[in-house]
Amino acid sequence: MFTFKQVRQNLTGAGLGHGILELENGYIIVTERGGRILGPFRDEDETPSLNWLNPVLADSAALDLFLARNDWNLGGDRIWLAPEIHYMFRDRANPEASYLLPPEMDPGTWQLSAEGSAVLKLEQNMALGAYVTGPVNPLPREFKVSRTISSIPDPLRLFPQYNELRQEVSFAGYRQTVELSQTSEGDGLSAAWSLIQLNSGGEVYVPLVRPVQPTLYILPDGPGDTHLAFGEGYSKLKIDGKHCYKVGFNSGYLTGRVAYLNREDAQNGYLLIRSYFNNPSEEYIEEPSHLPGYRGDSAFIYNDSGELGAFGELECQGGTVEGAPGKQTATDTLLLWAYWGPLSRLYRIAQQLLQINIEVR
Repeated sequence: MFTFKQVRQNLTGAGLGHGILELENGYIIVTERGGRILGPFRDEDETPSLNWLNPVLADSAALDLFLARNDWNLGGDRIWLAPEIHYMFRDRANPEASYLLPPEMDPGTWQLSAEGSAVLKLEQNMALGAYVTGPVNPLPREFKVSRTISSIPDPLRLFPQYNELRQEVSFAGYRQTVELSQTSEGDGLSAAWSLIQLNSGGEVYVPLVRPVQPTLYILPDGPGDTHLAFGEGYSKLKIDGKHCYKVGFNSGYLTGRVAYLNREDAQNGYLLIRSYFNNPSEEYIEEPSHLPGYRGDSAFIYNDSGELGAFGELECQGGTVEGAPGKQTATDTLLLWAYWGPLSRLYRIAQQLLQINIEVR
């Protein structure tokens, strides 16, 4: 376990620029390197982050080695550009061997600034080569990405049953507004891609308008497959950080909210809910490597094998942009609501905010 105070101390010691944003309860740390949002942290020195962080953040010597290798995987909440099949894979027929994360994307060259005491802003320009889908163009596409991050109030605060739901439960939340602009000419679509890394051990709940099988992007590599199950109005997937898989859900069946519920002991845990604008009329452009031309998924769940870390990921994609004369700018608003306390109350909060009938355990 490592805490807010340890992470901040090691970032400072390594000379990594960062800012602190105080939430209704707790804090987040926003880093220039990788443009990460680390946390929420519930306090300064007693409890760990509610999202997965790379253990190098707790060890100054390990962090120095990480930086010397120019590694990217700090953990937390990040923004990449989609489609992955376009910017990371060189060979569709051999995706695993041809994968390469552009350093222009991550760690990138983010610049951090503050707008008053309650808003942090990240900006960067990047040029990315495109390889697999869309028109062939030897010139890289050029983008500007701007992100503003601020605290938000509890969405339950106006519910009639607020006092009952929040009894012994704490809340923290933040808004991230992402503006993506393509600053060069050229055909082909791109979009902001949000990824939150999750501590393993819990379950993802995906509300659905009707039961539907997800799209397989990475075939499961171990027993239990995706641990996929269906409840009344939702799909549930296990995050164990041991057996790799990735699935996507078509925007036509989604509600724009996805949750992760994790236990910390027999009685207590935490709930993370991502809320985003799910728009079935949007051109969601990610494609599985084995399904050329298939599109339409706006939310994705990834479970790592342990090779990169014992984590999962809750992902969503935003509106598309393209070069002139097309739509050159897209703005997406992403909310993260975090609750912690007795599991029995967290299940009821999930029922209210996801509008699904989760069995209360």
